[in-house]
Amino acid sequence: MSACIKMVPLEEATGYLREMYEKVKTPHGTVDNVMRVHSLRPRTMEGHVVLYRSVLHSPDNTLPLWLLELVASYTSIINQCAYSLTHHFANARRSHLRCAHRAAAGRAVRRQGAGDPALHGETDR
Repeated sequence: MSACIKMVPLEEATGYLREMYEKVKTPHGTVDNVMRVHSLRPRTMEGHVVLYRSVLHSPDNTLPLWLLELVASYTSIINQCAYSLTHHFANARRSHLRCAHRAAAGRAVRRQGAGDPALHGETDR
């Protein structure tokens, strides 16, 4: 089953949607599809970004970001969400799995989803 959700492109966004796009832009200046799907109802995007940032990017977090990204990766495996897995595992691998014990934790998550093509960069983005 496949679904198609109309998404307003960044260049066409105006008003409150444009404000929200500016708020959720990546460091590369793009808006992730997971946010763009909210474009017809931008207030839902606001709720999404508040929840996302409170879980992964709150200054009150006591767990390190690399571990939070691994937890998000494992959650994505359980939820069978290749999109989320692709992004969270890439974040964990790119920035946070530099030392040996962290890399071992990353390999354990990867083994859990061993058959998942998202862990091997084989999914569409």
